[in-house]
Amino acid sequence: MIFKIPVPPSINAAYRNVSASERVRFIEKNGIRPLGRVKTVAYRSWLNEAGWRIRQQNVGQCVAYCGINISVPLKRNRDLDNVIKLILDLLVEMNVLIDDSQVDEIHVYRMAYADGAEAEVKVCPLEAPDGQRLYEGIK
Repeated sequence: MIFKIPVPPSINAAYRNVSASERVRFIEKNGIRPLGRVKTVAYRSWLNEAGWRIRQQNVGQCVAYCGINISVPLKRNRDLDNVIKLILDLLVEMNVLIDDSQVDEIHVYRMAYADGAEAEVKVCPLEAPDGQRLYEGIK
């Protein structure tokens, strides 16, 4: 499976800590108690946009152990490993993966940066270390 999604924000910009006074307002507004860290507006916006892009491209579910190739257009001053966790979490949330523990290989490539460029994600089934092809980690 190969599909394109918007470039995620940095993992450092995906979450923020909530102060004690903000927790009271957050509980009143949302009815839930944050545990110190909450998703930022930028991260929630990216999750929404990237989720819609995955749906539009009719990406199926990988039920095997898999390898993932991620090609991301990033500026040179941004860490390449900052995108991995957010993309894996998105793939689990969108049911492309059952769980990110089924990923045995990850390759991340930096592409030339351009405004509006997208990340390309390729999910490839692999032979599991024990010879099984299906992922059986979720019961």
